[in-house]
Order: sequence, then structure tokens, then C-alpha cells
Amino acid sequence: MKQIHEWMFVLVSKSPLRIGTDDGDLLLDDDGRPFLPGTSWAGACRAYMISLDESHQALFGAQGTGGVQQGSRLIFSDGICVTPQPFEVRPRVRLDRETRTVHRAKFEQLMVAAGARFKVKLTLRTDDPEDRKTVELMLDALNRGFIRLGAYKSIGGGKVQITDGRYVCYDFTNRGDLEAYVEKSKPHEPWSPNPAANFDVLNMDIKGELASPLLIAGQYPHDSSKPDRSPIQASYDGQWRYIIPASSFKGALRHQVARVIRALSADPGLEEHIFGGRVALEDIVLEDPKTKVYHRVAIHPIKGSYKDGALVEEETVTGRFATSLHLQFDKHSDRDKASVALMLFALRDFAAGRQSLGSGHGIGRGELRLSELQMSYGDKSVKIDFATRSLEDPANWLAELQEALDRCVKEGAAE
Repeated sequence: MKQIHEWMFVLVSKSPLRIGTDDGDLLLDDDGRPFLPGTSWAGACRAYMISLDESHQALFGAQGTGGVQQGSRLIFSDGICVTPQPFEVRPRVRLDRETRTVHRAKFEQLMVAAGARFKVKLTLRTDDPEDRKTVELMLDALNRGFIRLGAYKSIGGGKVQITDGRYVCYDFTNRGDLEAYVEKSKPHEPWSPNPAANFDVLNMDIKGELASPLLIAGQYPHDSSKPDRSPIQASYDGQWRYIIPASSFKGALRHQVARVIRALSADPGLEEHIFGGRVALEDIVLEDPKTKVYHRVAIHPIKGSYKDGALVEEETVTGRFATSLHLQFDKHSDRDKASVALMLFALRDFAAGRQSLGSGHGIGRGELRLSELQMSYGDKSVKIDFATRSLEDPANWLAELQEALDRCVKEGAAE
């Protein structure tokens, strides 16, 4: 070992974070603060880097051949939370893994809110100068949200950003550095991730607004002065904001993609190919939200008739939004190209008002109106303006995606 590289920085949660115990509770330290085990973010980093190139396995250690172990060159510290009381409660429903239907009624789950700060340290012990480049590639992916931590990664959870970075290198071929390492006297230099690397991730940036009132209910208020049901809110940038949860948007998007697949008689396996871990979404934070309370008669869930004397107050919200989707993408794969084409068809249907979110779709609630979509990957890009029905596709990329989808449809028909 000729060199030791140390990075010290703060991981700031940019979306809700949940790292649980074996009993399903949120992992906390002895002082009741959220706890980020080194094993948690080490495992997430390892899985991502090996998915890029299996040769990165050597950096994280391996069992080796003949039972000979190869130690990890990286040491991930535990993360100490320095944000007071960074918690929020999210309503959720449990889905059956096989049928993808609701397995259990709605329940509430404690999460670490966006904005929580964790101090961490990463140490690299190596003889190879190229290892530093690989590690900083990994940290760039972590900073850009391609590596996510904890649970609910595909529905916006576990996104972190690196801030307050510092770096130092000890070169043991230099006597001064050797003495400085023993005495811990060498100063750290300011450091930040380098965003120059390209990753095999296709991005879709979407803008739009709620064309009708939306109700995705949050916690029950337990307060007679408040409506019986109110839109869900979450803490972002230290403020409580109205949101469309990524889980709700993903569920509606998956439903619409499945409908397009059936309409085209395409391979049903494309649905799982997209939503089995390849796509990541974000919570949608509403801008300029406006709320309104409606008084309604409660409906019996079994009979479909009204309940005598049962009035409910429901608060809804409208507003503008912008969000992003990230899809793992291989430009040589017809299935990946077909998946993107299916996603575009589904988003077109959202723009046309053919899919809604939340409760009350039968009375016109939850309709999205998409105004713009920009898609990019490498040197290719597409811009769709739904409002003016205009399209910018300089590389004729959409035709390439459509041809790949046509091939997948023919292959599915042949089988």
C-alpha cells in the first residue's frame, strides 16, 4: 500500500430516506437520531459500480479463487446525522409482490425527511493511482442521484447530494507524508464531485400542471377544525410542500404503460423490464399551490350508496410542477429502445387527459396536463411541446425508437 486517499463530506438527503432495522423500524442511534451505517452506502455503491463494470469488484474486495479472500480497498464510515428531528410520516399501502395489487390497507411509516445531513468519511488504500479516478466516478454517481440509499429507491427515496467536501492524499513513498499521516497533520483541501462523467442513464424532464383538483391524502389530522382528508405534504428545503408522491405517479405511469402494451399486443415482459428497477422517479413538488375544501356525502364502499348523515370535508390542491425520470439505457438494446417508446406513449396519454392520479377520478379529479417533455441521452435529444404540438428531433431519434418497438411487437407476435 503506497497511498491513502481520504474524502470527508456531508451527505444531504434530497428525498425521503428510510434505512430500517430487521424488525422493520427506522434505524436510530442511541440518541434517537437517524443512523446511516457504512455498510448501507457501501453496499449501494458496490452494486452500482459492479453493474457498470465487473472489474470494479476488486475495489470492494472479494472471496477470491480457492477461498482466498481479497480485502476491500475502501473503508466507508458510518454517517452521523447532525440535523435535529429530521423526521416525517408518509402514508403507504403494501403491495403484493406477485399480483402488484394492494395487499394491506393504508398504513403510516416514519421516514427521514429531505434535508437531513450526515457527516461521513471515505478512505481508499491503494497502490494503483487509477483507483482514485474510479472512486471519484462513484462519488459523482452518488451526488447525481444514480446511486440511492435505503428503501424505495425507484419511487424517489434515498437520493443524496454531496456538500462540504474535503480531500487529502498521503503518499507513503514521501517521508513527509508518512509522518503527516501518523500525526494527522496534513491539511485537507476543498473538494467537490466532478460532473464530467457520462453514465448510461436516459433523462426525461417533464413540465406541467394539475388540470383539475388533486387529492392524495396524507396523515389523518386528528383535529376537528381541519378537513377530514387533506393532500399529502413533505418537508423539502426546510419547508412543508404539497407533493405528488413518486409512488403514486409511478403506479399510474405503470398502469398506462401496461395498457399501451396490451393495445399494441407487445411483449408483456416489457412492463417488468421497465419497472423492475430500471426506472427511478422523484416526488413531484407543486409550485404555486392553491387549495380548496369540498363538502361531500360519504359513499358506502360496498353498496355504492350514500351514508345517511355522513358528510366529509375534503381538501384538494392544484398547481404547476416539474419533475424528472431516469431510465437505465443501453443504446444497443432493442428492448431498452422499445421501453422508452412505451414510456413516451404513456406520457402522451397523460398529456391528453387519459390517466388521472389520486382519489375522485370519477368526479373529474387528478387530471394532469403536461406542457413540455425534454429527453436526452449522450448527444441525442428530443423536445416535445404538448401545448403547441411541436417537436424538435434533430437526430430523428423517435423514428429509431419506434422501429425498435415495431421489432419487439413482431417478435412477440411470432412467439
